[in-house]
Amino acid sequence: MSKQIASVQRWKIVTLSSSVSILATIGLLLALSGCASKQVRSYYADDYLQATERWQGTDNQAVINQGIQQFSDTLGDFTQSELRSKVERLYADQLYFNDTFKTFTNLSELAHYLEETGENVTSSQVRLLSHTIDGQDVYIRWLMDFAFSASGKDIQSRSLGMTHVRFNEQGEIILHQDFWDSTDGFFSHLPIVGGVVHRIRNKL
Repeated sequence: MSKQIASVQRWKIVTLSSSVSILATIGLLLALSGCASKQVRSYYADDYLQATERWQGTDNQAVINQGIQQFSDTLGDFTQSELRSKVERLYADQLYFNDTFKTFTNLSELAHYLEETGENVTSSQVRLLSHTIDGQDVYIRWLMDFAFSASGKDIQSRSLGMTHVRFNEQGEIILHQDFWDSTDGFFSHLPIVGGVVHRIRNKL
């Protein structure tokens, strides 16, 4: 009987510990994203597909080529002092933007978000590797290096990704969808969350 009681007690401790870890992870993710739970979107793929129907871009090659250059100049370094003003010139007032973390549909909120991102990293470099133009659709392949601190730990993150963009006739971005492994590029480096990510991966 004493062995059974001890077994039950151990099970309760493990269950409680797991629940605390899960809750801590969820809380940390929400805190890091700076948003309330009601703002978390679970179906960004559906939003993206709907956005591709709504936001029709230009196929003017000259406008697109200039837009790609401006994209590189603006997002190549998030720590640059003029980032916000460049973002406000690069993106249209109304748009669809998703970086796998958050979705924005107006320029003011997007500019604040990107500016805040720059303030929270110690260094950043986004290097464009190649791009493909298919009518109005532009696919940009990039390499991103970020350095930031979390819980007193200095973190170096390197990621590969691709962005689908569309420009309007004025050369402003009206659709921006990132495709990258944010789990490996960001979450796996974080205290607590990173350990959970690695344990899940090891079980796959």
